[in-house]
Amino acid sequence: MRKQILLLTALFTCFFTLPGCDLKSEIQAASTIADKDRVWVFAQFNVVEDDNGMDTYYYYGSVSRTLYEAIASNSLQQGLSY
Repeated sequence: MRKQILLLTALFTCFFTLPGCDLKSEIQAASTIADKDRVWVFAQFNVVEDDNGMDTYYYYGSVSRTLYEAIASNSLQQGLSY
């Protein structure tokens, strides 16, 4: 039931408030939020800035195993949207 509510919320957001959003990405994000299979991670993200610099961000916490595997295999096409 909770997973269905999250999915409906994501769909509502896409159709009515974010006309340019990627529907597939939003559905994946909603499903990973509700995912019960989670892992604890300490991750470092290096983000290239417009001025050729680089910012580093750290994250420690519980994430969906699906998201973790997508990050580890470098299979995300854009951002960390799911």
